[in-house]
Amino acid sequence: MAFFLKTNLKPIGGVIMLLSKKEMSRRGFLTLVGKLGVGAALGGSILNLGSKALGATVPLPWVTDITGLDPDDIAERAYWGYRGFDTNGQTGIDGKSCAYAVFNAIIEKLNAGATYPLPEEMMQYGHGGVSGMGHICGALNGASAVINLIKGTTPIKNNLTPMDNLIKQLIWWYEQEDHPNYEPKAPKLIDGTVYIPPTIVPHSALCHVFVTKWCHEYGYTASSSQRGECCARLAAEVAKRTVELLNGTVTEVYELTDSTKTCLSCHGSSAMDNVKGEMECLTCHTKKHHGYGK
Repeated sequence: MAFFLKTNLKPIGGVIMLLSKKEMSRRGFLTLVGKLGVGAALGGSILNLGSKALGATVPLPWVTDITGLDPDDIAERAYWGYRGFDTNGQTGIDGKSCAYAVFNAIIEKLNAGATYPLPEEMMQYGHGGVSGMGHICGALNGASAVINLIKGTTPIKNNLTPMDNLIKQLIWWYEQEDHPNYEPKAPKLIDGTVYIPPTIVPHSALCHVFVTKWCHEYGYTASSSQRGECCARLAAEVAKRTVELLNGTVTEVYELTDSTKTCLSCHGSSAMDNVKGEMECLTCHTKKHHGYGK
């Protein structure tokens, strides 16, 4: 049966109750509560709603800070999380690729003793650029989710500048530097030997571009063990960088490339305003476009 909700919300005991036009039975209410995962633990507030003004700027309640996390430890966790092994190289963990590896490596540590633990499996979809589609690199996807949880605010869009700035720094670093450079303590063996992947400068945040460029440059297939090792180390590198950014230990400052600045000087919000984005333009656009570029 569909319920038609009133427009008004009534806070009761710190919990926002949505009342239907038809009175809901006690059993029906408890069933709904159970489905929402709240159960008998209702009491204070949920996510600080009800006890705070809805317009207030408050930190997201489930994560505080990560100043106690060791970037090298997180990197190693991400490497083995991608691989599907624990940090001692033992089987037993179901590796779910890049987005899961980065997100889980950090959130699993933060969940220890957390008041509001987060689902550590939520970033599985990000593998291969979102379910294998080749969109944004899963490592960046998982890392951005972590940054959002720690630096984001509620209500949404109240002040997203700190979050946006950190994510942009992460992505511009990813686009403009050689990867991967992380060296695991005890790397997974390929054909009985340690394989050290060569690096590339991706000039893109897309999984499709990074993997295709790397495979073309070094002669491996996208499904090869060598490419898998490349991305496992890339996930570890991104996880480490994420912790360093959040801890405020990164000294380098990245910005738009000169070519992108040139493109946006015409197409950006201060001019024609017909382009949305700050990624590297010349990854796709060449000198055939306005005679500028490669």
